[in-house]
Amino acid sequence: MKNHPMKKSLLFAAILLISWQISNAQLRIAIAGGAHSSNIVETNDLPNWSEIESGYSNRTGAHFGFIADLQLGLKSKFYAQPGVMFYNKGRKFFSNYDTSVYNYFSIDAKQFVNYIDIPLNVVYKIPLGEKTKFFIGGGPYLSFFYNGLEKKRNLFKDGQI
Repeated sequence: MKNHPMKKSLLFAAILLISWQISNAQLRIAIAGGAHSSNIVETNDLPNWSEIESGYSNRTGAHFGFIADLQLGLKSKFYAQPGVMFYNKGRKFFSNYDTSVYNYFSIDAKQFVNYIDIPLNVVYKIPLGEKTKFFIGGGPYLSFFYNGLEKKRNLFKDGQI
């Protein structure tokens, strides 16, 4: 392995600069969370899809986690806001069927999927008063599948499940 003194010097300078920024900045940590509604948008060429599609509905879930707020300079209006969030996502399906045409009376299905999201936002804050700020921002995020559950319950016309 070759020794690259220039790369090591740049890496050391970057670490030193970031450490100085963090030591001079005011770091705030927030607990974030709340309720939300999620759905999976789907289009396909299945026969009678327009009839089936109406049986899908949103899943009510929750999200919670931590978000940091780090000013990117002593007088800067830009802030880094990385975080770690847990999200419930998915959808539900329910439909009754005509037993003279189908072998079952109803289908009740749930598709629950849980993710860990890591947002990497940059925010610009505009002061509107002494304690009030308007802010705008955005950025990429990483999303990792945590776990999931899919349940389906068919009620047949003879009463069996």
